[in-house]
Amino acid sequence: IKKIEAAAKNNKVFLDVLVKLKQKGAVNREYIAKLYRDGALYEAFVTTILWGNLNMANIIPIIAQDVTTIEKKLEAVKNFIDNNQIKEAFQSMCHKKGNKIDHIGISFFTKVLYFMGYDKISNMPLIYDRWTQCIHAALMQSEGQDFNRFFTIYHKTNGNLTAPKIK
Repeated sequence: IKKIEAAAKNNKVFLDVLVKLKQKGAVNREYIAKLYRDGALYEAFVTTILWGNLNMANIIPIIAQDVTTIEKKLEAVKNFIDNNQIKEAFQSMCHKKGNKIDHIGISFFTKVLYFMGYDKISNMPLIYDRWTQCIHAALMQSEGQDFNRFFTIYHKTNGNLTAPKIK
């Protein structure tokens, strides 16, 4: 936490959230989901970062980003989730032109989607971390699908999971 505090010295909003979390102590999923539900999007985002053990190398450049820009992107994603548009929420977080937040990858932003949809929608988004990715690959293989091709396409397109246009 001390490294994060030092990196966040120019981000008062981030520091305020850290102080609040220190006072609260341990956080659970329900607490984070409630922050998103109540519209405290940046606070929820920071709490998700700390809950999800995001890599320090990614936290520092995230802290440097404009809080208002991140909040606007999270608000747009929350609108998708509130309207049960999980696919659109996911895809928007994959694209620079959409709601992608720099230094946030699929394993992390699916945590955001998960908490935004927590106890709210019937088809709750999965946290697509390395464990879920392995399960997905195993399922694809068991169904005879070429999961290597899927992941190659995913990584070559920087997370764009939409089908490429054929000319």
